[in-house]
Amino acid sequence: MPTPKSYVTWFDEDDWISAVISFPSGSKWRVDTKIGEHEYYQPQLDVEELGVQSEARGSFICSKLSGDGPPSTFLKVRLQIPWIGTTTKKSSIRAQQATSDFPPGFHTEIEDLSVLKKANCSSTPSLLDWKEEQQTNDEWIPGGFKLCILMERLPGIDPSDGFINRTMDRPERDALRAAFKTAWM
Repeated sequence: MPTPKSYVTWFDEDDWISAVISFPSGSKWRVDTKIGEHEYYQPQLDVEELGVQSEARGSFICSKLSGDGPPSTFLKVRLQIPWIGTTTKKSSIRAQQATSDFPPGFHTEIEDLSVLKKANCSSTPSLLDWKEEQQTNDEWIPGGFKLCILMERLPGIDPSDGFINRTMDRPERDALRAAFKTAWM
């Protein structure tokens, strides 16, 4: 059964655009543009019995204000969001859903990006910094997870499966996959 849609904007541009985000390395970045967002909106029963989390993922373009790094970067944010049917409840009620369990794959993504950076992979963005935080009382789940990954912006286009299969012939696809595999190994 497909996960229902909430039709909620989890990363409201009024809150995110022009926000300043600091990272453990000491760098500061201004959020300039929202690229998009996606949600994994779960019912309470699935959260409690299956161990899944309701979360929203947002992607942004940022400009460097201070510290090391390129002038412009890509930011991925993962937020714990309320269970289905609790979005409009008081923040004190939503705070009861807060968990210290990070979503599956977050630390794996950090490790993978670190490995690819050490291998000087030019096909994936380089990990610049990352952080784990708890949401404030003004956010969706007070005390819930907020995870940020700051990466370099790569030139060119995203070689997603749709692009690869529609525009690249078989030898080009194989060469791209081989280059990624070489960098990964």
